[in-house]
Amino acid sequence: MSVWFEGIEYLSAQGIGATGEPKRGQFVRITLTVKNVGTKNASFSSDGKIKWESDATAPQVVTTTEGVREGADLNTTYKPGQSLNGSFILDIGGQEGKATYWQNLTDAQPSFVLKLSLGE
Repeated sequence: MSVWFEGIEYLSAQGIGATGEPKRGQFVRITLTVKNVGTKNASFSSDGKIKWESDATAPQVVTTTEGVREGADLNTTYKPGQSLNGSFILDIGGQEGKATYWQNLTDAQPSFVLKLSLGE
């Protein structure tokens, strides 16, 4: 799988139609393009597989069902050559830090890392 970062947007609870304020402090919409560049079917799922951390906060799972996803639902199985562009909402502890995607939460290294910084 290849993953391209397309954009980030920090949002208020009202901005995403959430049922309440973020539990960790900040909602953020991450937009990605996911493509299967392999020769076999492959799956991608953000649900429960993204952790956020900062210099002051230990890693924690930050996926949420709050808000409306835009574009395609990225959480699916891709045939070779297939790709989708879409977004999902995270509930992170602040506007600085990094979000890591773990294909398997027991892996030694994350599959990819997004560094989050206000103004970038």
